[in-house]
Amino acid sequence: MSTLFLRILLIFTTMGAILPSEAQPQRIDRKALIRRHNPEVKSTNPYIINKVCRDGFTLTDGINMFHTDVTGLQTFSGDNVWPLAVGLNLPDTTTLTNLEAKHDRWSGKVDSRFLHRGQRYHVETVFTQGDIATRITSDSIIEVAFRSREKTGKYKKETGLNHLLVSLQPNGQKSERYIVLAGWYGKNVRVKKTDDGIILRCKKGPLELLFRSMRTLPTFIGFNRIYEIPYTEFALSVASDWNAFWMECGLADFSATKAPEAQLAEKRMVDALYGFASKPYSDWWTGTPLALYGFPGQLAQAINSTRVKRENLGRRPEFIATAEALLRAYTHPYVVEKQYLTSKEVETGEVVVVNAYAPIIKEAVENLDSLNVPYLNTEALRELANKWLQVSTDTVSDSMAAEQLLKFPIYRLPPLLETLSEPLSDENEKLLLLSIAARNFPKEWQVKIEDIVPLTGEKTVTSPQKSEE
Repeated sequence: MSTLFLRILLIFTTMGAILPSEAQPQRIDRKALIRRHNPEVKSTNPYIINKVCRDGFTLTDGINMFHTDVTGLQTFSGDNVWPLAVGLNLPDTTTLTNLEAKHDRWSGKVDSRFLHRGQRYHVETVFTQGDIATRITSDSIIEVAFRSREKTGKYKKETGLNHLLVSLQPNGQKSERYIVLAGWYGKNVRVKKTDDGIILRCKKGPLELLFRSMRTLPTFIGFNRIYEIPYTEFALSVASDWNAFWMECGLADFSATKAPEAQLAEKRMVDALYGFASKPYSDWWTGTPLALYGFPGQLAQAINSTRVKRENLGRRPEFIATAEALLRAYTHPYVVEKQYLTSKEVETGEVVVVNAYAPIIKEAVENLDSLNVPYLNTEALRELANKWLQVSTDTVSDSMAAEQLLKFPIYRLPPLLETLSEPLSDENEKLLLLSIAARNFPKEWQVKIEDIVPLTGEKTVTSPQKSEE
């Protein structure tokens, strides 16, 4: 689990976590905030269930995604990056009733309960590192089907006492191969090959399964050594990662304001943050809010590893705003206090950040006329860029000029209410998070904000937290 994208986010947050500089008497109840916006579906009508079942939930580890329907697996057809569809083998899906399905984003688990022909089913599914773990209980015999999503030139299976290896090679693609290793805990499990896949049949549940997708065949030892991780242990590990993510990231609590728009703003914020955690942003500009919501290191890594050559970043004028957001996050009092930095260390950090990005900004300012990001103020960016260049050529031991950069408003953002009126596209997802960081909502709203670096100017250097010696 140590290589999880969420783990990586937490490592960066430990390097520069954004925490309040003073103890607050009332902290945000983060678990309650996240869970009151969990996606869920409830219905007793088989017709409605059959219509909505194709719109399920998305589980992610930050790099890969696994889309489930409301049964907690892929019982119905649906697009997915997996070469196999993994779902319950139900003979008549139009008879599902008493459905209660939800995606608990606090723990990263999809939990689905329903009746099929009067028989009770309970499916719990988690996903990480490309691995799928599920636990199925039922009053009936449990059947799980693996169906290929494409015609294959080669399709074979090998079975052991409690594991199954499926190898697929698409037609006309000799170099491509998809391999799925499945392991299970259950009594009297039988394996049956069908025309389009394989069915696992368990006479008496519960049935626990773990699926692992690979590109190459495992070694003999790897094949015969099943990944014997009980579902409970696997789910606890995934929940620990998600709990840590939600505890570290910046959040705003709108619950004290009863206006429907405020409640919608909070929901969309949670949706957007989950979306940012779900996507490995190779495009540094798209991930700009990461710096303001607690993950400046992740954005910095995206900049350094971007597909655009570093010397060509200056052709993207919006990089000026991105650099400012990074500087603001790295030098904010929350970070200073968390890391117990001295004044000297803060000055050094400011100089490093400014000097690293100044050459790129120098080229970016020459391309401001071609700016095509409508909510950035061109003139403000030009003045900000000039200040960057001035600071980078000043005496390196004096970082007071760098502090002035952080007092300069650079965003021309639509009001939060205007953002809410539009569908939550990728662009509006970013705008919404930036608007909250700019405190760009009605003054009468009672909003509690934690760990979000503001876009408006604030003093950046706090008094030293440890000895200067």
